[in-house]
Amino acid sequence: MMAVSSDATAPSLNCTEFQQIVERYLAHPDGEMAHLPAALAHLQGCRRCQAQWDAFLQAFIQDQEDQLTCTAAQAQLPEYVNAQLGSADAGAAARWHALQVHLAHCPACHAMFQEVSEMVQIAAMPSFQPERTPAPDLSFLAPPAPQLAAPAQVHWRMDEVGALIIEFSRSLLASVAPPLMVGLKGDATRKTLCRIDLQEVFADLAVSIVALEAFQDPSHCELLVEVDIPSRGGWPNLAGIAVVIRHGAQVLASRQTDAYGKAVITEIRTADLAELTVQVQPNG
Repeated sequence: MMAVSSDATAPSLNCTEFQQIVERYLAHPDGEMAHLPAALAHLQGCRRCQAQWDAFLQAFIQDQEDQLTCTAAQAQLPEYVNAQLGSADAGAAARWHALQVHLAHCPACHAMFQEVSEMVQIAAMPSFQPERTPAPDLSFLAPPAPQLAAPAQVHWRMDEVGALIIEFSRSLLASVAPPLMVGLKGDATRKTLCRIDLQEVFADLAVSIVALEAFQDPSHCELLVEVDIPSRGGWPNLAGIAVVIRHGAQVLASRQTDAYGKAVITEIRTADLAELTVQVQPNG
């Protein structure tokens, strides 16, 4: 087999090209033999291919029984390929004998062995650099919204007659003041000083309070108080709920909600806002 003398002028081959030539020769022994001199020249100078070829010939000639399954053989391929690339030890021949016999008899596993060998050789090249996917350019996206501090706790309580008492404070106003402007088209927009919502505190009572800067008078503000009692069924059954605004012990204003549950209190000094107390009496 392969009784062709080597040619010193034959082009040099790598291990993969040698294996491909040998496979073509074994599949078609009577075919084109022009590349065999280059294959023989490579075999004479490559100890790795010599060892593989000797093992193949030995298994082929002796027709040894294949004792490995494809699954067991393929599991050993990575370690076997690394062992072939490294320095041979005294027990290497006996250790890999069963695998070499299987590779000599199984074309599928032998093809996989070649693929693994080629990948390992490429990875071992000094110039090899694994392909890296560049990081995507996300500069067109809007920057993430800044994390806002948690709002201060709203101080509220129920008094002895069932009225809801809500106490303002400077820390509360600083934490709940939104950067929001409201107003109708054509009107001067007004700054929202704060908004407080107590929507889930009670089973049958929801209160929201909005403080707006007065028109063209930042020294004063007005409070928009909205009360909802779900059990009443909404409009027009929300009229007559008492809303009282206090500054300390002084009553600044007393209103009753309209049919929509809304009350508007004007002429509140902005400087007093942080010291106000809002009382909502659901029973009128």
